[in-house]
Amino acid sequence: MPSKWSRRLRATQRKRRVGKFEPLEWRQLLATCVTESESNDTRVTADDLVLEQDPLASGHFLACGLGAISSAVYQDRWSDPDYFRFEAEAGDVVSIMVDTPNSDVDAYFEFRDSNDATVFGDDHDGPGSDAMFHSYTIPAQGYYYVRVGKGYYSTETGDYRLTVQVGRGIDLESDDNYHNNSLNNADPVTFSESAGTQSGAIGGTIMAPQNTVYDHDLFALGVQNTGNTLELTVDLPSGSTLVPRLRVLDSGG
Repeated sequence: MPSKWSRRLRATQRKRRVGKFEPLEWRQLLATCVTESESNDTRVTADDLVLEQDPLASGHFLACGLGAISSAVYQDRWSDPDYFRFEAEAGDVVSIMVDTPNSDVDAYFEFRDSNDATVFGDDHDGPGSDAMFHSYTIPAQGYYYVRVGKGYYSTETGDYRLTVQVGRGIDLESDDNYHNNSLNNADPVTFSESAGTQSGAIGGTIMAPQNTVYDHDLFALGVQNTGNTLELTVDLPSGSTLVPRLRVLDSGG
């Protein structure tokens, strides 16, 4: 399946609009990736992912893992389990995505805590047969694990790419199954105020389309008064070549 792309919205308002992103062109996010080892089928032998803050001083972190499902037994999600781990801080907001840009693997994953207990999992909330889960808040500092497998009935083998997106001090969008494509599901931007200026930031991802559904992410900026000035910018990670489009909508869309 096609890939996904990441970006971060910064909003500043001086003193109910909705910000909407539309991709002009589908571009791939190129992050530093860790290639799985042959022995990463248990928590103890998990491959370490490297979280990189990108853009710098943004609170937006990315990590990437490359792997392959080499055995796909019918009615078995874990015929070839792959473990990856990363260290997170309490309050971090985490999104997990497993893409299959170069294969027909039916991706599945579980997010697991330091005791190897399942926190959540996903099968098809990304585009096509890809897996995705957005915006889980980490309860305590420590190592967390992603176990990648395949669909229960699938017999397809092939490559996949795991992406971990972390917001540290910023929010992340909710985009499972293109959730924030509509005004009713627009993700709120949290603002803080200093010297009469309110500022906020939120991270997100432009997903590949699924059939006729295209990803455009909506963010709620709250009630705006006459005379307010809005300044909106989109920051992209250094490896991203996404060309974004930003529009401001009123409450009627």
